[in-house]
Amino acid sequence: MGTRSHIYIETADGYLGTYCQLDGYPNHMWGQVNKRSHNELYGIVLKGTTTCGMASLTDSGPHYHAASGSVELLTDPDCPEESSYVSYIYLKRADGTTLYRGFGQDDWGVYDPDEID
Repeated sequence: MGTRSHIYIETADGYLGTYCQLDGYPNHMWGQVNKRSHNELYGIVLKGTTTCGMASLTDSGPHYHAASGSVELLTDPDCPEESSYVSYIYLKRADGTTLYRGFGQDDWGVYDPDEID
């Protein structure tokens, strides 16, 4: 499913994020982000910034876009302009917790499969 999302990682200096083209709906992406350690996801996000993001993030790993030499640097998960073209935004905090929200929502939350189909 082509549900676009951004995945951010909290760093010592703020946030670093990358784009993901497919399967951004919480019933898939929440588990992919939540099950990875902070360091593992940091590496995935960092590589995604240099490849214009990912096509998908699955159990077999990240599948990056093939664009070389292009950089999309995302640094503010609370900026509506930065995320205006995605449906969901995920944030892995330094303490290992995962938060998400839908585009246009003000509050971050944790995924509850009973709340969203």
